[in-house]
Amino acid sequence: MIRKKRKHFSFTKFIFILIILSLLAISLFAFINTKARYESNAAGTGNVDAAFYVLGQNFQTMNINLSSMVPKGEPYIKTFTVSNNDSGKRAETAVAYDLKIVTTTNLPLKYELYLNQNYTDAGAVNIIAGTQQIAADSNGTYFNTITAPEETFDINADETNTYSLVIYFPIQYISNNYQDIIESITLTVDSKQII
Repeated sequence: MIRKKRKHFSFTKFIFILIILSLLAISLFAFINTKARYESNAAGTGNVDAAFYVLGQNFQTMNINLSSMVPKGEPYIKTFTVSNNDSGKRAETAVAYDLKIVTTTNLPLKYELYLNQNYTDAGAVNIIAGTQQIAADSNGTYFNTITAPEETFDINADETNTYSLVIYFPIQYISNNYQDIIESITLTVDSKQII
C-alpha cells in the first residue's frame, strides 16, 4: 500500500512539473514574439520631412534640425508639402498662402527651393532666386530669411504642393571649424481664405 502511494505521489509531482514547464515555455514564447514585434524597424515610403495643411486662415510653423551635416559634393534635400486637404476634409473656400523659411547662419550653406519639380531636371526653376535676406534680430543673432512666392489653392479639387529645399554645404568647408555645429530651419506657412 505504501508503494502505490509513493508512485501516485511521483506521478502527481511529474504532472505538476510538466504543467509548470509548459506555462513557462508558453510565457517565454509569448515574450519573445512580443519583443520581436516591438523591435522591428519601419521605413515609410514617402520622403517628406514636414507637411502643412491649409484648410482656412491660420499660421503654422515647424522646425527642422539639420544635425550631423558635413561638407559634401551632393546637396542635402529637405522635402515638405502644403495641401488644401487633410483626412478627407478640404478647404471650404479658395486659400492663398505665403511660405517663409528662416535659417540660422551657423554654417556657410547655400539654399535653393523648387516647387513641384525635381531640382535635377533640365529647366527646373529655383523659386527663391534673389529673395534671401540675412539680418540680425534684437539679440544680434543673424538669420537668413527666404520668402517664396504666394501660392493659391482652388476650392474644387484636392491639391498638394511639394517643395524641395536643396541645401549645399560645399566640400571646401571640410575642417574642424564646422564640426558639431547645428543649423536650424523654421518653416512658416501663413494662409488666408479668398472670398
